[in-house]
Amino acid sequence: MKASELDLILKLRLAVARLGETDRNAWWNSYLLSRTGQISLGMMFPRTTRIAQARSAFLVARERCQSVLGQVDCSTLWNLSAEIEEQLDQRLDRLTSKPEEWQLFFEQIANLPQAGVAETLDVLGLVDPSSAEVPAPEITGQSASVQLPGKHPLDLDAIRLLALAFQLGKHNQLVVPFIRNQAA
Repeated sequence: MKASELDLILKLRLAVARLGETDRNAWWNSYLLSRTGQISLGMMFPRTTRIAQARSAFLVARERCQSVLGQVDCSTLWNLSAEIEEQLDQRLDRLTSKPEEWQLFFEQIANLPQAGVAETLDVLGLVDPSSAEVPAPEITGQSASVQLPGKHPLDLDAIRLLALAFQLGKHNQLVVPFIRNQAA
């Protein structure tokens, strides 16, 4: 994937991770991407605060979503192909190469107003909500997983759809969208 595509995926993850934090939708128990998280992690990791925030937030979201999903033969926003994950990991290590751009983005997500996933991702310029239809199944209980219909190659459009589909969740009700991995 191109560097710009990897940056977009990282921004999608950061935005959804922030929307899932305790003071937003309460899908996972963290404040890592909030002002509080920035201050706390900044004291421990002064030169790499943003990287520490991102890695920690991604880990919390990945673990929580996996606990709901309980399957390993699928892709989520937090669990993409090994090749993409390796590229994202390398790109994340270079987060400090464009500090102004990333600083602005981290400030934007730290100060997100209470809004829905689609609206937030649209405002941040990460998706066009009208370009992707997300299924609207009936969700019961505290959390659920939803397989996105159809066959999706694991490309940038599919990853945008995985992020956008978090809009199926509500406050304190996580819905984990996933794509079934295609057999090789």
